[in-house]
Amino acid sequence: MVAETRPPDAPEGARPDVLGYPSPTTSRYLVFVAALLASGLFVGNYVHTMVWGDSWQETVAVCLNRTSGLETSTDLVTSSRAFSACTADVERTRAAVTALGAVTVAAAAVALMWLAPLVVVRRRRLRPFPPALGGAAERFAALAGAAGVTARVVPVLGATDQRDGFTFGAPGHYRVALPPAAAVRWRDPAVFDPLVAHELAHVRHRDVPLAWLTRLVWWALAPLLALPVVVGLVVQDYSILGSYVWRVGLLVVVVALLSSQLLRTREHDADLRAAQLLDGPDAVLGLVRRLRPHTGSTLGRLLAKHPDPPRRVAALEAPTLVTRTGLLDGLTGGFLSAAALPLLVAALTPALAGSGQVVVGYLLAAALLGPMLAGSVGLGVWRAILYGVLEERPVSTTGVAVGTGVGLVLGQAVSLQQAGIGTLTGVDAPGWLLVTGLAGGGAVLVSAGLAHLWADAAPRVPRARPAWLVALVVNSLLFSTVLWACSVFQSAVDLGGWALGREALMSTLSPWWAVAVVGVLAVAAAAAMGLRPGGRPAPRWLVEGEATAWPEAPSLAVRTLLVGALAGSAAATTVVAYRVAAGPAASDQATLQRFLAYQWSAALSAAAVLVALVLAARTRGAGAALLGAPVAVLCALLGFMTLNTALGGPVDGRLAAEFLRPAAVLGFYACLLTAPVAALVASAVRRRRPDASPAPRPLPLLALALCLPLALAGGATAVAGRDVLVGPADPAGLLTVADPTADERPEALRTELVAYESETVPQLLDTYARAAAQAQQITADPNLDDTTRAASMEALVVAPLADLSEQLGEVALGDERLVAAHREAQLGVETAITRFRLWGDAGPSPDQATLAELRSLQVQEAQHWQRWSDQRQALLDEVLGSS
Repeated sequence: MVAETRPPDAPEGARPDVLGYPSPTTSRYLVFVAALLASGLFVGNYVHTMVWGDSWQETVAVCLNRTSGLETSTDLVTSSRAFSACTADVERTRAAVTALGAVTVAAAAVALMWLAPLVVVRRRRLRPFPPALGGAAERFAALAGAAGVTARVVPVLGATDQRDGFTFGAPGHYRVALPPAAAVRWRDPAVFDPLVAHELAHVRHRDVPLAWLTRLVWWALAPLLALPVVVGLVVQDYSILGSYVWRVGLLVVVVALLSSQLLRTREHDADLRAAQLLDGPDAVLGLVRRLRPHTGSTLGRLLAKHPDPPRRVAALEAPTLVTRTGLLDGLTGGFLSAAALPLLVAALTPALAGSGQVVVGYLLAAALLGPMLAGSVGLGVWRAILYGVLEERPVSTTGVAVGTGVGLVLGQAVSLQQAGIGTLTGVDAPGWLLVTGLAGGGAVLVSAGLAHLWADAAPRVPRARPAWLVALVVNSLLFSTVLWACSVFQSAVDLGGWALGREALMSTLSPWWAVAVVGVLAVAAAAAMGLRPGGRPAPRWLVEGEATAWPEAPSLAVRTLLVGALAGSAAATTVVAYRVAAGPAASDQATLQRFLAYQWSAALSAAAVLVALVLAARTRGAGAALLGAPVAVLCALLGFMTLNTALGGPVDGRLAAEFLRPAAVLGFYACLLTAPVAALVASAVRRRRPDASPAPRPLPLLALALCLPLALAGGATAVAGRDVLVGPADPAGLLTVADPTADERPEALRTELVAYESETVPQLLDTYARAAAQAQQITADPNLDDTTRAASMEALVVAPLADLSEQLGEVALGDERLVAAHREAQLGVETAITRFRLWGDAGPSPDQATLAELRSLQVQEAQHWQRWSDQRQALLDEVLGSS
């Protein structure tokens, strides 16, 4: 969007070619359409309830009657399997109808796309060019050939009252409607050529079908969104209308504003392309200057489909104005992504239930929406920074970062999936949504830092495609990971508070594929810093005319590595100092607690790297931290392994891997969360020194001086706050178990523990995750009556957990400590069964006494899981030779 009308000073002799780098407009269209299609999933579920709801409930009731009355756990397992088989057909129907809501919207929009041209031709009284305008048709064909779109577009003549041209049609079959006053002046290159070139630019950019699809998807969705309101009023069921209507109303406002903004953005792109086709902006400028400025209310200007002529003139004179990104860009991208995410997860969860991979639904939804958010926000940031470096002017990404963070929080709260749940935000722990907002803003700032590094290396990239492909891939990984991690973490803290949230951080949210993402981002940062050109001319794909010298970039690679190594060494020093001061651990739980605290120490050293680099190197520092942070974690790991070996432990690769996996990913998350704070502090420092040069400088020794105390403070925080970060060492307060020694590590325990970790633990976690996800789905469905809700909870949540409890009871273990840990898991499952059964009986609005009991059960369950995790990890450390 054009943020200002005053042209900046561009490099002399070169006109920036902002079309050489893809516009984020296409991605913004895609995330817009995806959010609307996802809204159709809610309507699909509602339609199923209204049409098939009675038969579905009857089938569920019949199946419950057939399989009820069984008391033993074995009988309960059998009844659960029988119930699943009995309801399989109606569940498949329910899943299909839910998906049919989105499919119907998409099919209707595509059908309307092919029917709309017929309506437009009739309503606008369009007709082919008459023979008298044969010269106009020939000139149009010549311009279409120059634009490379001859086979896809034909001209038509508008009515006598038409004042401007427009383009419409189905994909591959477009028509440009020209006003008669312009068509008859086809010999005048100051009128006919720029008008036609502008419309042909839309065809060349392939934005005509996207622009029409955006409008038509809404036309197809709007009647479906009105259906629950109409039906609720007719049958006098107002249970969800209050929370549903305001969410739909807000969606309408967002759709109207964003649709108009996207239409205005594409007009700037078309103007600039027309200027290229006509060998300069003069002809297009002449035509645009004849247009009347917009008048009317502020709302009218916000809903205008064309930008104000003065803004169009400013963009033609200074093309980089169209690359500016701001708060609205981040707000809309984050809002639409977060609003669609719960709907996709809810639709994927039942579809994946049969495969036992329910939690994969979060990952699939994030993998779908992450690239769209990357294209709409990340690509826009990279584009803005690239042309900012070309013009040697600072580019602020504060607005887009704030907008993205706020958008992610608001989108989660107003998603249609939350209608009828009973809370404003749709989550049980709304305070933790701040984590989502910080992570979203931090992701934008980290992306901007990496964009600066790649902009410095732009002269070494021979073509535009590799440059923007790197941007799209890197940002897709970044934003997909953020969406996935935030949604899973919020679900964890909703279920079990911080106790379950920290467990998720160390396990569920730290898989090896996330470590790989951290590695890819580090390689991207290292490659950009290694490609720093130094004195080369601007790349030919970035400018029109004579290329100017590319601005000299600061050298960051070596000093980034030094900062990372120093921070990691400081974290290792903290670990060693604590071990020397505290002496041997007094219990298995204390051993585990120390191990987890050491991982947090390494992660906080990564955050220290980011803060130091941002304060010292400004925006580039956040990108450089993607390399410095993993280096810090690796150095902290080296220090821990050295300490472990010095204390008599073996050099064990499995122990190193177990340390590295959570520490590396936690360090990445810590960087995202601290990036907004670091940027805020850096901004405050710059405001206090307004005379400081905005040009980037070599990384000063200040970064090395800053990272040392920050990393030491982080390590001290991890150790001192270990009871909060990782849980108490011994909840009972009895620290009486002596440190295990190598002689007390029998091979039998090693074998038994490996089998337990590879077989029992994955089965338990997967079954529990599926049951918890199913419980969320049941309680979030406003269309279930109390009887069906309780029955569904019993059959789909409680019964699988009872099956799991029986299987856990059959696990044969020899070591008494492993038996004790396993008993905690059994108690956790039994407590979960009690909690979920009470949750189902209580309904969507439990009374205060029931809420208090649910919270108490949730705390008890979290304590069992924590002790289970602590005792397992202590045994693992003992076997592997922990310090």
